[in-house]
Amino acid sequence: MNTVYENGMNTQPDMDKETKAVVIRRLRQEGCRITHQREQILNVILQEECATVKEIYTKAKRMDASVGFATVYRMISLLEQTGLISRGIMFNYDEVERLKQGAK
Repeated sequence: MNTVYENGMNTQPDMDKETKAVVIRRLRQEGCRITHQREQILNVILQEECATVKEIYTKAKRMDASVGFATVYRMISLLEQTGLISRGIMFNYDEVERLKQGAK
């Protein structure tokens, strides 16, 4: 069941900020630059239910016309390489929770 919160999304606003911060920190540890386009893609992944790279691309493109399909695909691949997502589940919250615990 999807719950829609006050922010109009199906995720809690505080969780989004914390989760986003953990993911960005992990990507930076891996040597990844966090560009505006990558941040927009991450926002889509965290705030929307997307099953495919094409869905993520379409939603990110609406937010920022400069987002390209290749950028979305590379970002998804990068998130998968770092263990933050898997092809079976778009976002691996278990890994994020483990990272949050390690950051404290």
